[in-house]
Amino acid sequence: MKLHIWFAALLCLGQSLRDPGENKNELKTDDNDTTNDTEVSALRGGLMRMSSKMTLMNDSSLDESDREEIEEEVAINHMPRSTEMPSWFEIYSQDPKGELHMSVGFLILIAAALLQYTLRPKPRQEKEPNFLEQGRIEADVDADASDDEELKPGLGMRFWDDKIEEDWEQDSYPKNKQRGAVLLALVAAGMAVDRCYALHELSTCRGDWFVEKVVEVISMVILAKVFGFLAFLQAFDGSWDVPYWAILGFFAIFFIVANLWPLGNSCDALVIMSKVCTDPAILVAASKKDCTLQGHTACQMLQLWVLIMPYSLPQFRRWHFTFAWLAMVYIGISWLYAEVFQEKSHINDLPVHFALLVVTAVLGTMKKYFLEKGMRRHFIEDNAQRKALERLYTIFDGMVPKYVIPRMLTQEPIADYRERVTILFVLIHDFHVEDANAALQFLNEYFGKMDDICAANKVTKIETVSEEYVACVGVLPEDLPPDENSTIEHHQRLLERLFAAAHEIRQLQSEKIKFKMGVHTGEIHAGVIGQKLPRFRLFGDTINTSARMMQKAAPGQLMFGEATNNLLPNSLASVTMPYKNKDGGDTVVMKGKGDVRVFLFEPASSWSPPKQVEETSSLSSGKVKETEVKEEVDKVLRHVAGSLREVRGWLLSEKADFTSEDELQQNRHMFSEAKFQEWFHNTNFVRRFRPRLHRQLLLMAVMTLFDLIHMEHTKAWEIKDKATGMLPNIGDCRFTVLLTCRGGVLALGLAWSYFARTPAFLEKRMQAQWGLVATNSVVACLMFLSYDALIFPQITKRYSDMGALEFFNQQLSLVFVLAYFIVTNTHPALFHQSLVYIPVGTIFMLLRDRTSLYISNIGRVVFLCTVLVSCMLAHLLEQTSRARFKAKMRVEQTQERVDVVLKSLMPTEVLAEMKLGPAKSHLYKQATIAQSDLCGFTQLASDKTPVQVVGFVRDLFGRFDDLTNDPRHRVYKVETVGDAYIAGMAERPLTATKSSVEVVLFGMAMIEATARWAEALGVKVTCRVGVHYGECVGGVVGKGMQRYHLFGKFMGEVDTLEATSREGITQISKACKESIVEELLGRKASSEAEALEALQKEFPGAVERTDEKLTTSKGEEHDYEEVGGRTILIYKEKGDIPSK
Repeated sequence: MKLHIWFAALLCLGQSLRDPGENKNELKTDDNDTTNDTEVSALRGGLMRMSSKMTLMNDSSLDESDREEIEEEVAINHMPRSTEMPSWFEIYSQDPKGELHMSVGFLILIAAALLQYTLRPKPRQEKEPNFLEQGRIEADVDADASDDEELKPGLGMRFWDDKIEEDWEQDSYPKNKQRGAVLLALVAAGMAVDRCYALHELSTCRGDWFVEKVVEVISMVILAKVFGFLAFLQAFDGSWDVPYWAILGFFAIFFIVANLWPLGNSCDALVIMSKVCTDPAILVAASKKDCTLQGHTACQMLQLWVLIMPYSLPQFRRWHFTFAWLAMVYIGISWLYAEVFQEKSHINDLPVHFALLVVTAVLGTMKKYFLEKGMRRHFIEDNAQRKALERLYTIFDGMVPKYVIPRMLTQEPIADYRERVTILFVLIHDFHVEDANAALQFLNEYFGKMDDICAANKVTKIETVSEEYVACVGVLPEDLPPDENSTIEHHQRLLERLFAAAHEIRQLQSEKIKFKMGVHTGEIHAGVIGQKLPRFRLFGDTINTSARMMQKAAPGQLMFGEATNNLLPNSLASVTMPYKNKDGGDTVVMKGKGDVRVFLFEPASSWSPPKQVEETSSLSSGKVKETEVKEEVDKVLRHVAGSLREVRGWLLSEKADFTSEDELQQNRHMFSEAKFQEWFHNTNFVRRFRPRLHRQLLLMAVMTLFDLIHMEHTKAWEIKDKATGMLPNIGDCRFTVLLTCRGGVLALGLAWSYFARTPAFLEKRMQAQWGLVATNSVVACLMFLSYDALIFPQITKRYSDMGALEFFNQQLSLVFVLAYFIVTNTHPALFHQSLVYIPVGTIFMLLRDRTSLYISNIGRVVFLCTVLVSCMLAHLLEQTSRARFKAKMRVEQTQERVDVVLKSLMPTEVLAEMKLGPAKSHLYKQATIAQSDLCGFTQLASDKTPVQVVGFVRDLFGRFDDLTNDPRHRVYKVETVGDAYIAGMAERPLTATKSSVEVVLFGMAMIEATARWAEALGVKVTCRVGVHYGECVGGVVGKGMQRYHLFGKFMGEVDTLEATSREGITQISKACKESIVEELLGRKASSEAEALEALQKEFPGAVERTDEKLTTSKGEEHDYEEVGGRTILIYKEKGDIPSK
């Protein structure tokens, strides 16, 4: 709307200018002038009034001839220039070497076109898990766009998957605005310099130029504010949408307004300035009619804006904005200006300049197209890598609490003290299911429901052990009180959640299924134990007491002690009661504690727990879960990344986190500069190198053909006068120089095309990159020389004296500006490499006076701004590439660490199944399992703190974990229960190989490792081991804190073998003995004697057990039939066997 008002105001002003009025200082016309001269005089008078320059005509320094020249030039300004030109074919027939010239041009074009058929893309390969390796695979110089099938065809540039498109928008839109803000800030700085030079020009002029000077100063202040605003905004996350588009619109208008009065010079004002100003550039500009939107300098400035605009637009699909701006704003205002001010000398030049700007816009849009296409491909790759990590994290999250995951990945010791937690134990009473598969299904059903209940009430599941379920509140960071003054009230709210969950769990009971439940409150230490199969465990008297509460409770009861009762909130007081024993008392006897006063939780079935206010979200549960996973993964990545350097700035701030390989060893949070250079070379520089090169050569060949056609049209073979040019005064020299330079460009391109197919192109990274920068500089010099030959020496020739072809020839200086941009931006380069193009471009501008190229002083500044834009694009590319490399390295390192930990939590093949979906159960018919128990450890731990106990267990079990990595054993650690360690072998997916001999050797190794550990500490702790062979079922139980468990009667027999073994001895079952013998002999033994002989040959300390019954350390007796027959004791040496 404002633009329409502005247009209307200009039209009104134009009408007022058509009325000359009766001002005495109007320019007088000759008596012989025609009627049209009167209108010209009136318009000229209107211009004088508008410019406040009426007094200049009375300046004593202006003689009559000056006034006449001004009148003559003003008259020319208001008449369109002739566009007549001779026939091309007629002139071409006059060139004696025309066929040779055109033939060479066609040969260059054919050679460049044939290069397109030499591309041989490598066949697509499977993605490598390591992105550096993937970069080496993708380092294909002939790669095509066949890997972009995720994108819809056409210029819309959208993914087929709307969800991916939405994620892309959320990720890229803010970043693109930040990059655009940097470019626009550079534009603001460049335009401010341009305005400073315009102010300098005005300072060389006589007369009253106050209005123009004030306008220039105001424009510089505005540009300075815009620069500061952009610098301020780009430091944020890109959420500033409206200000960015407003600034983009500001520049779209300012580039137009900057070339119109009063910021720019009208052609009429320029005529007067040429008489009253001393700056030589003004004289040349007046001679060339370098004014308004069709002036040479204005077109160069608009070229710069048209190149920048596609990069400034946050999304490529807005590409039509550039062409809409050209068609509507540029052409509309150009026509409107000519109509209002009647300066129509340039009106016939509009199609030429419009065509040039359209070509510039096409090239800039193509560059943006390929840039965003590559960014989208990178996004797909990075998103897939990120999703893989999120899937792993989701699995990991189901095995340990969220808050310990980052610390586990960085291998930090975890032993957190909690002053007050409440633990809930649930035991499925009288659980006896003969069928292992049925047992697994049963436990999954009930424990899965308990998981859902705990999750809904924000109760933390700790673990499941056989038919026991353990949960608690107060252990997670979010369960901690906000301050020391609210600890009681805070824990009371936690108790409401825990008892609400317990009440819902009680509702799962039936006539046949009953639960025994125990609760206790107190301090604990929470830690992660073990290098393999690390378990999040709670240590301290609190967990032992809650377990004893569960054991003492009757089926269907929930029992808790005074520590919990003293903290109960009023909302729970009505549903609890003191326990009544047989004697009418309220105590039970607990081992090591004596009489303990206890209470029962006995709510009515209709009782409803108090509701707590929960935060609601407008997102769906799936969206919330997905968002939570993303946020948690971000936390993990930040923790794994650690503290990076805080050095930040405008230039290459991302480079601060990169260092050499030597320093990398000292700081694991840094990134390898060498690896980045290799990755950048492979994925940015090498990939699609030849298609880019061949497109550049083809474009150069097409330009060469058009240049030859133009030279033939202008009879270039006859033009010898080069004035101050660089070429010798020889006619045919023009064609020779142009074809030699363009042929040289083609030869260099062919050489690089061949070199790109050699191994050295990949291996010698820095040499290749710097070599290409040097080659581009040479190509730019060759193009500079060729345009010096193409453009005629017309620096001193007036615009009014030029024909249509001569004017068009002069405009080819603008094509060189575009050609330089193409040469320096075709291939990606690092920022410090792109800086080479600044001195090269500066040299060209310094040599401009020695050539035929017409570029004004302001045009030189604009040209250097274009070069700086190229450098800034290289800077943005390097910044983006380094940020992406760091992100990919963090994700990959985190993914590798998560994968390593998960493989220690699950069998590798089971983990692979879980990545694809819920894990299945597995039947093992040939499982050999060893279980150890520590003798004397309870006595050792009785007078130690929980932290010391955690340290003991971590140290000793860490030694056992090391044994599982020993290639002599190859066993899989199944789980740890208390101070029991269970490991073994079976068919896939538990282990890749199975050997009963190796499992027994592992059991003996655990005994030896325990002896060395106890000796080192000077404590009396030994180990006993039981080993069994048979059939069991493996599977994952529940939905949270998942582990891969083994189920079946078989596992109970393993426990019996361990419990009835002797200290420092390994006891094996009869089935295990038979499996060992068959493994050793390759067949079944023919007799018991042969079997025992084979066994003793492998294990000299093996002896058949002769006790009547199997007896535990607590005196419990078991029959041999319970474990499948008479067992074998294996001593370390034969001499250790006690005599009968």
